[in-house]
Amino acid sequence: MSDATYERARCLCEHIRETPINELKALCQMIKPSERFQDVQTNDIRRYTKLIQAISVEPIFNHLPHYLDSENRFYVPTALDVDESEECEFDMTREIKNNGDLLRLLFEYNHLIASKAEASFTFNTKFTNSDDFDDKQTTEKFESNITKSLCISVITKDDAEKRLNDKATH
Repeated sequence: MSDATYERARCLCEHIRETPINELKALCQMIKPSERFQDVQTNDIRRYTKLIQAISVEPIFNHLPHYLDSENRFYVPTALDVDESEECEFDMTREIKNNGDLLRLLFEYNHLIASKAEASFTFNTKFTNSDDFDDKQTTEKFESNITKSLCISVITKDDAEKRLNDKATH
């Protein structure tokens, strides 16, 4: 393990240790956004920490550990192990429907770096707002507006590094 990798791992542990309990729930949810956060396993945490150690760009340890590209878009490391993009899309969409907290997080952090994926892909969730749609007036108001739906990018480590290193060259 190089000194830089060791330091990155140390900073991650320190960040997690100092993170307030209410933010830890968000972190756990984003480690594996395709599953209920109660189902995060030890192997998920290992994949997540190994990914952060392996990415050649230094993460930003503020709220959720993340990265920024040259256009200030957020990229979040995850423990996603993607065999089939359709399955991942189905699992994430199902979890978003059942978890408003995850939906709110994904509106801010919609570029997810998979710990393992053959190729990058993007999918449209068809969700258009992270606010509560239970209120009929609110729903009717949004139906008459043009809104942008939430698209989620699941990207490989290599593709993420290319996008993030592009920032370093500008």
